[in-house]
Amino acid sequence: MSSKFTPPGGEIRVSLKRQPDRLDLIVKDTGRGIAAEHLPHVFDRFYRADPSRSSEGVGLGLALVKSIMDLHGGSVTAESKPGEGTIITLRFIQSEQMSRSDQHRTNLQPLV
Repeated sequence: MSSKFTPPGGEIRVSLKRQPDRLDLIVKDTGRGIAAEHLPHVFDRFYRADPSRSSEGVGLGLALVKSIMDLHGGSVTAESKPGEGTIITLRFIQSEQMSRSDQHRTNLQPLV
């Protein structure tokens, strides 16, 4: 999901939403959307819903996002409707929720 999938005059909105146990970063666009049969695969490396559009990347963007979120103990989800747009939600756990084993495994500090 990016500006290349949102037509001129479309919108990309980024928002933060604090939950009791996490922080959600939400990216919502008014682009062409993703068909339901492709949604389960959008986080797979090199997956492209329409391989004939070779100039639109190699299918690594969301796979990298998922890998980074996994390393931080968070998660990422995608919702979409063709013709309406896509919502990508990144969920970061609160620092109290990140266990010492998670911190040691990832060698990262909590983000929030």
